[in-house]
Amino acid sequence: MLRAPTTVFVTPPFVFGPPNPWMIHSQAYHITMDDIYTWYKEEIVNPWVRSFLEEGEKSLIGTIKLCSKVAEGLVTSAVERYIQEMENPIAVYGNLVAAEKALRELCIRTIGLQASSRQ
Repeated sequence: MLRAPTTVFVTPPFVFGPPNPWMIHSQAYHITMDDIYTWYKEEIVNPWVRSFLEEGEKSLIGTIKLCSKVAEGLVTSAVERYIQEMENPIAVYGNLVAAEKALRELCIRTIGLQASSRQ
């Protein structure tokens, strides 16, 4: 009496296929931490680092180009001013005297700061 209802209940999954494929053949999947680490590094970390390096390289190159242009302008103007001053030796002598006086004043102040910091 109990055998017939049980047979009717169990037969359809075997004939028409199980409602859940894992009912008959269950398998366990084991993923090691090394596999997870490798996948995470290759799929997430490495692309991010590559894009970060590319962005940093572009920023650095842009900064270097800008600084080079500014430095070139400063050197060019200094050379032009030097050439103009070479035509007038009195201006050159005046600049040297002013530079020497400024350097002397800077040394005096530096020595004064050193002395006051020791006390």
